Amino acid sequence: MRFSGTQAVIATIQGGQGGGNFVVKGVDGDQDLLVNVIGSYSGSVLMDVNGGNTTQLQVTATGPWSITLADPRSAPALNPGANSGTGDTVLVYQGAAGKATIDGPPVNDNFIVQEYSNDGDDLLVNEIGAYHGTVPLHQGPALIAVKAGGTWSITVG
Repeated sequence: MRFSGTQAVIATIQGGQGGGNFVVKGVDGDQDLLVNVIGSYSGSVLMDVNGGNTTQLQVTATGPWSITLADPRSAPALNPGANSGTGDTVLVYQGAAGKATIDGPPVNDNFIVQEYSNDGDDLLVNEIGAYHGTVPLHQGPALIAVKAGGTWSITVG
């Protein structure tokens, strides 16, 4: 993925409040599986990071749902110092190469942090359960995609 001139899109998704399986996936393009949960979901995810140009999404849901698509440059910033959030989030990092200390949710769920920069894709964290560690960050601009079932923090510096 090339951040400048990227085809990637941020999908902010809500739904599943009616219970049951809530699934959102691309029908064409990269055919990304964006969401696959039982019950309610609210978060932001990246789609088409490999340039897939998705034009159709398939939604399986009980109850109302919404999807908003946005340019990745509109994502909240991953700033120097402490950053925190809850659930799936996409952040944009514009800083120098360095390190980030990451703390994941203390739940028995998959916690993933992935970096997409001009240097390529880098899986920073892929852990089930609580996580604490320090990982390298490439020089920005970069997109940081967090997939979490609870609260998380990233301290850059």
